[in-house]
Parts: sequence; C-alpha cells; structure tokens
Amino acid sequence: MAPDAALMQALKDVGIARHQVAAFAKLGRHRIIKYRLSGPGGAVTLNARWEQGESGWRVGAVDLVKIEQSQPA
Repeated sequence: MAPDAALMQALKDVGIARHQVAAFAKLGRHRIIKYRLSGPGGAVTLNARWEQGESGWRVGAVDLVKIEQSQPA
C-alpha cells in the first residue's frame, strides 16, 4: 500500500521536530492513536489504527485529520 501523497507532502512541509500522543482509544482488537506531529512549518494530526496480529502489533491504516500551517510573525 503506497502512502497518500497529501499526507507525505504535509509531513515534509511541517519539518517534524516533536511528536505527542493526543488521544488513545480501544475498539475491540484495535487501538486508535491520535498523534500530533509539529515543527517549524506547523503541525499535522494523524489517526493510526493499530491491529494485533499473529506476529504482534502493526498499523492497519493512517488517516490525516488536520494540517496546521505556521503563520509568519
């Protein structure tokens, strides 16, 4: 599965310097984790759906939730 072009461009534009977990939820055998990735270019918020399989946990899907661009001072 190829990464979404909009997601990849947003991550490049932000220039990730920090990350934080913004939310966590258990949904049956899945875990949804919301990440906020920020840097000098702004911030990107992602939801990652983690699935438990025979060989451990893996990301089943990543959704771009929000893009925040830095505003010049």
